[in-house]
Amino acid sequence: MRKEHYFYLALLILAFAATGFIFLRYSNKTETIVETDAPVPASAPQASWMGGSLNVEEIIKSSDIIISGRAVGSTPEQRADLIFTKQEISIDTVYKGDVKNGESIIILQTGGRLGEKETPPFQEAPLLDIESNYLLFLQYTPERHYLVMGGFQGIAKIINNELVFNVSDDYIAKELSGMSFENAASVVQSKVEEQAGGSNG
Repeated sequence: MRKEHYFYLALLILAFAATGFIFLRYSNKTETIVETDAPVPASAPQASWMGGSLNVEEIIKSSDIIISGRAVGSTPEQRADLIFTKQEISIDTVYKGDVKNGESIIILQTGGRLGEKETPPFQEAPLLDIESNYLLFLQYTPERHYLVMGGFQGIAKIINNELVFNVSDDYIAKELSGMSFENAASVVQSKVEEQAGGSNG
């Protein structure tokens, strides 16, 4: 009888232990889901951009070229599982860099559609609009195309002679927004010349 008593007591302890284990696993799983439950964008993904500039002087110094120009064409291409778009820019004015007015350059942007496959562009860095004009701060790559500085910082659309940035509360946007395009371009050109003079000195 005593053996049976110990047997049932052992079963009871095991049952409590199993119940506690299942409860703890369920609680941890539920807590994890709550902690990581973030809204998923319906279309365009978001990114945490690295290597951004804190002011206009910094983005000018980091840029290989600074230009104003018009988007005249685009070509999507697939790299691994993502679609990228090569944007052709016809240069109007060069403020910095070894390019010339009237030349065309290629900018690579994340996002685009190729056949049935589509990669949404980042919310902060939508694809350029064809036939629109831009002020661009760009970095050269070994693949002989350019990337926008800071992911989104180095691109401003020119609308009604004013600069419009995709992220209005960014450092660069705060410094240049509200100016006419001519005034903003003059500020950029002046700072480019200051930096060139300082490096020569």
